[in-house]
Amino acid sequence: MNAIYMLEKISLVLLHGYLETHEIWDSFRVLLDGSFRTIAPDLPGHGLSGTFDVNHMEKQADVICAYLQKQNIEKVIVAGHSMVGLCGTGILPKVSPCGK
Repeated sequence: MNAIYMLEKISLVLLHGYLETHEIWDSFRVLLDGSFRTIAPDLPGHGLSGTFDVNHMEKQADVICAYLQKQNIEKVIVAGHSMVGLCGTGILPKVSPCGK
């Protein structure tokens, strides 16, 4: 999965909307100015993340959670807009503090 992130304090996952990419968050990430470790992935089927045989909200949540686990990120804040309300609700039960 392609993602852009900065190493900082609390991890903030920024999820883009339908047919967008992580680039939608570029100007917003500048405003955060190092307050968070921002993670802005290209969701499956968007941008540089490629496509999957099954591309639905649960699959997108699984891919993001797998990425967070691979990076040893256990606590996150999830923010986004558009379709990611469904994707975000799939992520929250799988990561702490909500999932553990």
